[in-house]
Amino acid sequence: MPSLLRVLSTSLAALLALAPGAAAVAQDARWPSRPIRLVVTFPPGGTSDLVARLIAPKLSAALGQQVVVENRPGAGGIVGADAVAKAAPDGYTLVVSTVGSHGIGPTLNRNIRYDAVTDFSHLVLIGAVPHVLLVNPRFPARNLAELVAAARAQPGRINYGSGGSGSINHVTGELFKARAGIDLVHVPYKGSGAAITDLRGFTIPVAVDALPANLGLIRSGELRALGITSRERSPLAPEVPTFVEQGFADLVVDNWIGISGPARLPEDIARRLVAETEKAVAAADVRDKLREWGMAITVKANAEFAAFVRADIAKWRPVIIASGAQVD
Repeated sequence: MPSLLRVLSTSLAALLALAPGAAAVAQDARWPSRPIRLVVTFPPGGTSDLVARLIAPKLSAALGQQVVVENRPGAGGIVGADAVAKAAPDGYTLVVSTVGSHGIGPTLNRNIRYDAVTDFSHLVLIGAVPHVLLVNPRFPARNLAELVAAARAQPGRINYGSGGSGSINHVTGELFKARAGIDLVHVPYKGSGAAITDLRGFTIPVAVDALPANLGLIRSGELRALGITSRERSPLAPEVPTFVEQGFADLVVDNWIGISGPARLPEDIARRLVAETEKAVAAADVRDKLREWGMAITVKANAEFAAFVRADIAKWRPVIIASGAQVD
C-alpha cells in the first residue's frame, strides 16, 4: 500500500507540474527570453493600433526583448481576442483589449467563443477616447438635427461607414439610429482607415470613428464632425458639440483600451507586465501623446481592471439588446 501511495503522489505531482501556469514558469524561468507578441484586434491606423505602437517600444526597452505589434482584425475585435484567449499563458502573447472585444462583443456577437472576463488576465486599463460622427463637407448637414431631418426625408438611402460589423463605431451608429428613429444604412469596412478614405472621397457621406485618428482631418476642414460621444466637449475639438447637448442624453460612448493576456498568467510575469506597462503610460512623452489624441488616461490594474470589464459588459448588454444590433 505505501508503494501505491508513493506512485499516486508522484503521478499527482507530475500532473500539477503540467498545469498551464506552472508549465510556463518551469519552461522559462528567465522570462522574457524571446520576443513578445502584442495583438491588436483591428487593422493598422486605428486608435488601439496607435496606442500599441506607442507603448511597445517602452516595453521592449524595459523587458529586454522586442514587443512585436501584430494586427489580427476581424468581427469587431473578436478574432484577435479569441486567439489570445486560447494562447499559452506564458507571457509571450498579449492583446490590446478594447470595448469592442471585451465590452460590447459578448452581447453583440452571437458566435463569441470566449468569456471576456474569466478567459483573460486583465493587466492594465490605459484609458478611453471618444468617438465622432463625421460627414463629408459636401453633405449638407451641419449638426445632428439636420442629419436626422435628411435621413427622415430619405429613409434607407443615406449610408454610414464603420470599421466593421461589431465594432464600437458600428454600435455607436446603431444607437444613434435607434435614439433618433431614423434609417441609415450601415456599410462595414475592414478597418476604420478604409471607411475614412471613402468618406473623404464622398463614396459614403457619413461615418463614425474615434476622435484621435481624425483630428487632423477635422481641423483642416476635410471632414466635418457633427457630434462627439463624450459627456463633455473635448478640449482638442471644442467646436464639436456632444450628442448629449444635441438631445441624445444617454448617448455617451468611450472606446476604452487596455492590455490583457490569457487567463492564468504566472503571478510573477503578470506583476512585471503590469509594472512596466504602468511605467510606460506614466512616461511624459507617452502621456503627452495620449492626451494629444484625446485620450482620458485612467489606469486600473489586475482585479480592478477585471471588475471594470465585468461592469462594462453589464452596462452595454441592455443597450445593445434594446437597439437590436447583432452580428454573427
